[in-house]
Amino acid sequence: MAKLNVNTASREELVDVAGLKPALADSILKYREESGKIADLDALRDVPRVTSQVIDQLRDTVDFGTEAVKETTEKAAEAVATSAKAGAE
Repeated sequence: MAKLNVNTASREELVDVAGLKPALADSILKYREESGKIADLDALRDVPRVTSQVIDQLRDTVDFGTEAVKETTEKAAEAVATSAKAGAE
């Protein structure tokens, strides 16, 4: 069975397929809207209400898509460049 992509899943999919409670699914959706895509399980810990137990529950049922990793890496690189530029001025 294919894993559920956390970055594209609907609320219903997060609840029905991943087995999350609706409030937690809402937290993930809100986090995605405000902060962008989630790169991996470790980054999922930044979402309010996500505990170590939730991470363990999702470990074998979700993925994050390769684009999420690429986008997160690009944003991090931009932040470093901006910070370095500001420090040089």
